[in-house]
Amino acid sequence: MKTIGKKSVAWVLGILLALSCCLGAGLPPDTVNAETSGDFSYELLADDTAIITGYTGSAAQLEIPAQLDGHPVAAIGESAFADKQSIQTLSLPDTLVRIDYQAFSGCRSLTTLTIPESVREINGYAFQGCINLGIITLPDTPLAIGEYAFLGTAYHNNQENWQDGLLYIGNHLVDSDFALSGDVVIREGTVSMAGYSFHYHFLSSLSLPASLQVITDGAFWYAEIDTIAVAADSPYFKVQDGVLFTQDGRELLYYPPSKTDSSYTVPAEVEIIRYGAFTGNESLTSLTLPEGLVELGDYALDGCNGLTSLTLPANLRRLGNYAVEGDSLTAITVAQGNEVFVSQNGVLFSADGTQLLHYPNGKADSSYTIPQGVASIANGAFNRNPYLTAVSFPDSLESVGDSAFYGCTGLQTIPLPDKVLKIGNAAFGNTGYANNQDNWDN
Repeated sequence: MKTIGKKSVAWVLGILLALSCCLGAGLPPDTVNAETSGDFSYELLADDTAIITGYTGSAAQLEIPAQLDGHPVAAIGESAFADKQSIQTLSLPDTLVRIDYQAFSGCRSLTTLTIPESVREINGYAFQGCINLGIITLPDTPLAIGEYAFLGTAYHNNQENWQDGLLYIGNHLVDSDFALSGDVVIREGTVSMAGYSFHYHFLSSLSLPASLQVITDGAFWYAEIDTIAVAADSPYFKVQDGVLFTQDGRELLYYPPSKTDSSYTVPAEVEIIRYGAFTGNESLTSLTLPEGLVELGDYALDGCNGLTSLTLPANLRRLGNYAVEGDSLTAITVAQGNEVFVSQNGVLFSADGTQLLHYPNGKADSSYTIPQGVASIANGAFNRNPYLTAVSFPDSLESVGDSAFYGCTGLQTIPLPDKVLKIGNAAFGNTGYANNQDNWDN
């Protein structure tokens, strides 16, 4: 076992972080084998379509081909064309379905953009910082648009494109003014709402039109909206007891932080609780999840600081990043029969015991020994637990996720085993160890 020591912390963490970049940036789970075709690099997705991952050319009028070596181009990968200053015009193929995070960010010479009808998803910051991009045409069909996809573009910066504090591109709501308050009405005809549309907004009410079909994850993350309303004839969404659902009741999208009920039973028909759905509600002390719930999304219960315990149902199959953050949460239990998750002394693991998924924020023990057999610690697993002063790591440990111990201000030592090859971003940020200047070298 190796203990990160006083004069070696920068070197050890630097090496481990470098390794994490190399090892953690491997192919996405649905891709195989990197390839090149002309100036384009790409990988094959499981369905034999291509995702472009890089570009070495310098074309001013860039035409992205519909095929690479006979494989239809279905996606533009993360940062694939980021900061390519040569690109002035861009032609995208009608085979394209997805544009990933920061795909074209910082392309400062790009002036016009037309997204083809085939595209269904534009991820966060995709065109952020394209400062001369003043003309943007999106298809009329519904889109999942990630957070701040067009932030810092000439279109975004042109106040003439804003309407009552809201920014639309065609029939898509893509952003809103942080100063927006009071009663807000989304205009009729809007079909999509982008992620972070109302992130950290304080609104008296928000009215959604019947035309709205897609609300992208994170649209209401940490928003405080007293009343949310949906047009009575909406075929896509509904409000029950002040809570926003899809019309079929299968997805719960938003439970307002301002609701003061101390307990809530999620309706039996709900199968998915979406990204940030309960974020910031501190009144709830009891939350009952339905037996049929299969997914608890990213940040779903983040900031639910009144909850002291939580039971995950037997059918739950996916737990998102930071899904069960809460300062008072002392224990997580798992219903009998769940084949994906297991709880040991209130700590959540994968059923096979190889992943430690969450150590409750409010669990007040001063020390913890991670069981042998654990190979990975999930993103944010111990995040913001103020009580731990010592953690013992097993020899089986290989990776530590992003922000895994972030904010564990009492943690003074980090005795990592030799087998660890990957440490995520800010894994030990703002810990007692990291905040001790004696542990830093230069």
